[in-house]
Amino acid sequence: MDKQIFTNNCCSFDLESTPNGDIFSVGAAFQNKTFTRKAPFDIIKVLSELDYFTKEATYLLGHNILHHDLPLCRAISTNFNFLSKPIVDTLYLSPLAFPENPYHRLVKNYKLVRDGLNDPLADARLSELLFQDQWQALQQQGKELLIFYHYAFADNQQYTGLQQTFLGMGAESITANKAFDLFKQVTTGKVCATVLNKVIVSYLPDPSL
Repeated sequence: MDKQIFTNNCCSFDLESTPNGDIFSVGAAFQNKTFTRKAPFDIIKVLSELDYFTKEATYLLGHNILHHDLPLCRAISTNFNFLSKPIVDTLYLSPLAFPENPYHRLVKNYKLVRDGLNDPLADARLSELLFQDQWQALQQQGKELLIFYHYAFADNQQYTGLQQTFLGMGAESITANKAFDLFKQVTTGKVCATVLNKVIVSYLPDPSL
């Protein structure tokens, strides 16, 4: 799939919250449309409006939204449809796309590099730019690694968006046996074969490990 086609199906999203988890700013971008809300507001009303804004998007995209932004939304209500959309979290893709420099030019210490404070719309757009760079870097690594990455995120519903991202890049679904052979192929001459054979049988049969 073309990178731009996939990105056009993603609604990029970010929110700002207090240390106590109170959301005070929300931003999102989808194709040529944007969504911004800043406190004071009724958070249920704002998330309902965000739900409507994201309804045509296939994926929800953002940086560290799996373990930060979306849990805050679920704590308010689990009834929003956007919570069930496949998630493309660029935090997970960074160390795979840029293994020698996982923070990239837009990321530092697992956070996006910002031009200003408390601007979730800007962060949402930065996530999209980061994702486009990640897509290009990952495709340059070759199909074998894309296939293995897809397998590594299998069997866990919260990673559905990441699995579909790799499928969009040209990956295929494989069995644990094929993953074993593939991993040995791409690591030959790079790691100790004896230790690899001991470790790999403990982890590859179950990607969730």
